[in-house]
Amino acid sequence: MISTRYVRYLFLTVTVWLSFFITFQISLSYVLNDFQNPIDSLLFLIIVSFPVALISGIVTETMDYVMFDYNLLRDFYFLKIFLKSILHVIVFIIVIYKVAFFFSNQAVELGIKTTNAFKFVTTENGFLLLLLYSYLISFLVNFLRQINQHLGHKTLLNFLIGKYRKPKEDNRIFLFLDLDNSTTLAEQMGHYNYSSLVQDCFKDLTQVIYRYDAEVYQYVGDQVVLHWENTPRNKSYLVELFFNYESVLLKRKEYYQKKYDVLPSFKAGADVGPVMVSEVGEIKKMIAYHGDVLNVAARIEGLCKTLEKKFLVSQHFFESEFSTPINIDIEYIDTRVLKGKTKKIDIYNVIKQNNQPIFI
Repeated sequence: MISTRYVRYLFLTVTVWLSFFITFQISLSYVLNDFQNPIDSLLFLIIVSFPVALISGIVTETMDYVMFDYNLLRDFYFLKIFLKSILHVIVFIIVIYKVAFFFSNQAVELGIKTTNAFKFVTTENGFLLLLLYSYLISFLVNFLRQINQHLGHKTLLNFLIGKYRKPKEDNRIFLFLDLDNSTTLAEQMGHYNYSSLVQDCFKDLTQVIYRYDAEVYQYVGDQVVLHWENTPRNKSYLVELFFNYESVLLKRKEYYQKKYDVLPSFKAGADVGPVMVSEVGEIKKMIAYHGDVLNVAARIEGLCKTLEKKFLVSQHFFESEFSTPINIDIEYIDTRVLKGKTKKIDIYNVIKQNNQPIFI
């Protein structure tokens, strides 16, 4: 399954390589006074630049998606950025000297004159300049992407453009995931082993978060709060994420039992509705969400232990229709007044129909 995250980053990567290659060529053309025939120069630039950017973007983003995003060097951030940048540049250089030259020959056959800037790339000095420039750009982009990954999807961009300096209303889906029997586990395992267990669980959750395009709002102890824009597709993603995460933990059963003598499991609560979003803090800034949706989702998740259920949602979750490839049963549990609330709300249990592990 190709996630929307892959498509989004692919578009970003292609745009970056396209901007880089065009900027590099225009800068060289300016230095080399290569604008005697601007129409030919522009046509040549278009014919050569787009296939180079597209192929470079597809190869590098697929390489990241398969190798780096889930497994390789996920704990060694600087080394990861360094190696990714080198590999990206190698791909880009190979594409230029294979694909770009092919399309440049096609342009010549169409009667379009090759630019002096492109000819300069074939020289030793031109190659070294291209190598240095492309590595600096690649390193900067990978560095910013790593920061964005740590802050959360779109958070860096939202900070830079000041999107939430004034509170804005949004419609979101929130999922509270909490480690089951956490108090007992912490007492039995000790602080160090328990902390290591939580760390491993959240690492395994990361790949599922990527697959279902979830955004991490915050980690609180052994709890993680995820959210999506409120759409039918994302409601399906939320359901799929929970049950697929169960399958991931089950696949890693041998690892967890050998290292911690336990198979971790999570309980979850979800709610849907309007929230206010704003940028808060001065010493440490964050994008904060305020509204009943978070309170209801947290209270519902807290009921899982009392009701001995694993995945509870509110009635709001079914106010608009959605479909999911997972066969599920929806079981009405109770109508309750949640703590801190005055209105009653219907609580439902979401159950996967069979016990076979799933992983898409």
